[in-house]
Amino acid sequence: MRWRLPDRISHVTALLMKHGFSDVRLVRLRPGVDSYSGWFRLRGARGRFSIFVTEYLSDGKIVKYSYVLLEDNTVVLRYDNAPHHPEVPTHPHHKHVRGRVEPLYDPSIEAFMSEISSVVERASE
Repeated sequence: MRWRLPDRISHVTALLMKHGFSDVRLVRLRPGVDSYSGWFRLRGARGRFSIFVTEYLSDGKIVKYSYVLLEDNTVVLRYDNAPHHPEVPTHPHHKHVRGRVEPLYDPSIEAFMSEISSVVERASE
């Protein structure tokens, strides 16, 4: 899908709110040369969890991303495509799970939200 930057920000904001994150804020925005390019960072909170979503779009495609879930300021899960783990079969896509690096077969924000929902739900019980 080809995203306009404002539409992508709205989509991700709605997704975070749908998963119970409140006070979702756009904390950084750097528009590109057109409405299909640029980068943004969103932050949200849910109890003792914080979420940070950073994406860089070029021509409407997500070319760089970082999705981070923190619990009490400790990273619980992070998806990103920084090219620093060439040993991972899904390079450059990978995830950090409580300090371990693992392959990332679905690097979408939707997959990230699905994976963290069980973590957040368990902690809320």
